[in-house]
Amino acid sequence: MISVGQGCSLSTPTVATSRSGMSLAFLFQESRQSEGGDRLTIVNLDPNRDDDWSDARIDRELVIGNNRIHGHSGHHDLAIFAGGRLACFTNPGDGTLSVISLSDLEILATLTLGGTPGRLVAIGD
Repeated sequence: MISVGQGCSLSTPTVATSRSGMSLAFLFQESRQSEGGDRLTIVNLDPNRDDDWSDARIDRELVIGNNRIHGHSGHHDLAIFAGGRLACFTNPGDGTLSVISLSDLEILATLTLGGTPGRLVAIGD
């Protein structure tokens, strides 16, 4: 069970397989407050890789940049790069884009773009 912070809502998961074969689900906890409280929850769906997902567990929960939700826009978005090594997600309220390693589940860099970055698409390999 995922414990969601007060005043937060949980996003629809994005599911991916890392280069090392981990099956991962990424869920954003987005605060309804104007600033702070947003998190990225990363669930390892099959930690012992026996194709039985009953042992799924939260591997990491990261504090991330803010959302800027207005109607149906301003939510965080995530895209997995081909090869399963990296993922990228938006922080619309901060005007930034963060890159995360799928091997150690750490944020490698956060780039300032300005504006309100929204949807992401990863193409190619």
